[in-house]
Amino acid sequence: YMAYAGERPVLSGGRQITNWEPYRDGIVRARLPETRKGLWWFRQLFCDGQRMIRARYPKYDHADPLYGGWAFVVKTVSEVPDAAGDAKVEAPVAFRFEAGVFPKRWAKPQQGEVFIIPGRGWISDIIPVKKVNDERHTIHLTRPVGPSRNNLGLATHIESGNRFYVENNIEDLTGPGQWCLDTDTGTVYLWPPDGDVESAEVTAPATVRLIQMIGTRRSPVSHVT
Repeated sequence: YMAYAGERPVLSGGRQITNWEPYRDGIVRARLPETRKGLWWFRQLFCDGQRMIRARYPKYDHADPLYGGWAFVVKTVSEVPDAAGDAKVEAPVAFRFEAGVFPKRWAKPQQGEVFIIPGRGWISDIIPVKKVNDERHTIHLTRPVGPSRNNLGLATHIESGNRFYVENNIEDLTGPGQWCLDTDTGTVYLWPPDGDVESAEVTAPATVRLIQMIGTRRSPVSHVT
C-alpha cells in the first residue's frame, strides 16, 4: 500500500463533530446523542490534528509537566468505615485529599475520572469517580486500580503520597484548548484554541484500535515497515 501519486492520504479512526453552538465564556458545545445512549464514548478530542487537554484539576503545568499539576493522596479510606472511618483495605477504592486543593465543587462528580500514579509509581490508571464527599475531602472510585494489581499486588495499590488529578468536570474547563464530555446529556464542550470552531476540524476517536496485526507461532507477523 502506498500513497496515490501527488496526494497525502489520511488514515483516521475519528469522527468529525460539526454541530457546534455557543455555550458561554468562549466555550461551544455539540449534542452527541450516541454518547448518552452509551454507543460512543471517548477520552480524546482533536482540533485540526492537535490533541486538546481534557478539563482537569489541578491544571496541566506547561512549564513543569512532570512535577507540576498534581494533587496528592493523604490516606486511603475504607468503603465500610470503622469507628475512625479511616481503615485501610486490601485494594482501596476511596482516598482522602488535602483540604483546599479543589476550589470548586463539581455538580456531576460521577462524570469525572481520576488519573493516578498508584503504589510505587510503576504504572498509571484512569478510574471513574463514584462520588465525592466535599466535607470529608474524600473521593470514592468505581473500582480499585486495574493494571497489574493481580500480579504486582500492594505495589500498585493506592497509598498515601500518590499523585493524581481529576479530569472531565465542566467546572474545570477554564481556558482555550480544553474540553469535556457529559454523557448524562450527551454533550461535548470545547473551548477552541483559536476561538473559532467554524473553520476548524474537530474529531473524536470512534474505534478502539485503528490497525491490528495478529500473528501466531506458525505464521508470525513479518515484513512490516
